[in-house]
Amino acid sequence: MFYLCVQLQRTAYVAEAMNEVLDVTMKQVIHRQHGYSHEQMKKVKIGFREPGAYAVSFAGTNFWLMSDLVWRLVQFDTKTDLIVSDNPAILYNQIMEPIDDYNHTGLAVRGLQCFLPIGPKHLLMLFDRTCYWSPSVINEFVISSDERDVEQLNRLQLISAYENAYFSGDGAIVKQQYIHAK
Repeated sequence: MFYLCVQLQRTAYVAEAMNEVLDVTMKQVIHRQHGYSHEQMKKVKIGFREPGAYAVSFAGTNFWLMSDLVWRLVQFDTKTDLIVSDNPAILYNQIMEPIDDYNHTGLAVRGLQCFLPIGPKHLLMLFDRTCYWSPSVINEFVISSDERDVEQLNRLQLISAYENAYFSGDGAIVKQQYIHAK
């Protein structure tokens, strides 16, 4: 689970988002406290020198926020392989989908699900046991042969990708067509 928490924080997307929030926030503070104009502030970029390292430092905190989630290792016995992106750990929340004005993928939000592909046929899945049911109550290992599960997980990977998506095996042209179709 700690590995998954590191994966949530170690991406270029998170580093860029962290610097963007810092830039906007600090410019507002400087503008209000010191009277610099917005035009003057546009000439300055405020951010961490190593935003990725700073972001990863939150993994320990995230671990405790996610410690109530149940995990399962899922093996897919399907024709289609899992896709992974440069932003591989996906946070999702089916329970909160109808609510628009709310961050429904916060680490302490009820109904959170997290998916991390760890190979073309394997996935680490974490979920809120108070909202979802797993077919394997005793064993942490689940086998799925449902192609629709892989299709949905691949869509989530493609939607969450920052710049790149990766896939395994032969048939690169077929897989590129598959990705463009999704």
